[in-house]
Amino acid sequence: MSVNTFLFGGMPVHLGEIASMDYSHSKIHDGDVFMSHYYAGTVAGDGTLLFSVFSGTVSPHLLFDIGVGGDAHVRVTEGGTISGGTAVTVFNMNRNNAGSCLATVKHSGTLTGGTVINDIFIGGGVGPNSAGGGARANHEIMALVSKTTTIEIVNITTAYPASIGVVFYEDNEND
Repeated sequence: MSVNTFLFGGMPVHLGEIASMDYSHSKIHDGDVFMSHYYAGTVAGDGTLLFSVFSGTVSPHLLFDIGVGGDAHVRVTEGGTISGGTAVTVFNMNRNNAGSCLATVKHSGTLTGGTVINDIFIGGGVGPNSAGGGARANHEIMALVSKTTTIEIVNITTAYPASIGVVFYEDNEND
C-alpha cells in the first residue's frame, strides 16, 4: 500500500478519493455483525419449528429470513422461556475476524409465555407448480436486553422443509 493510501473500514482508499460505506456494511468490516441459520429438512403437518436468540447485556438488532415449503403461520415472540432445544452456531460475518457476540441461539425446544410482537402468514402457493414462500424483515428489530426473541414457524399444510436465519449486530444505545 502506498503512502497516499489509507484504510477506510478495511477498504484501501487513495488520497483525494471520496469513500463512503453504509453503517451496516462498516459494522461487517469491523467484525461486529453475526449470522446464524437453521434448516429443518421436514416440519410435520401442524408441526412447529422454533429459532430463539437469547440476548446478553446488549441489545441485538435482528433481521430475520424465513423460507418454507408450504403455507405457514409465523410468530415473533419476545420474553418467552425456552426449555430444551439445540444450540446453533453463530458466525461472524467478517470471516477474517475472530470477534464473538454476547447472544446465543437455539433451534427447537418448547416456548412458554412471552409477547407476540409480529404475526405473519406466508403463502406457499397452490396447484402443481407451487413453490413455497418466504419472509424477510426489511427493518431490524431491536431486541430486549437479557431476554429471548423467538421466531416460530407453524406448518399449516402437509410436511415440508423450512429454514430460519438471523443476521444481527449488538449495540449499546447508551454508548
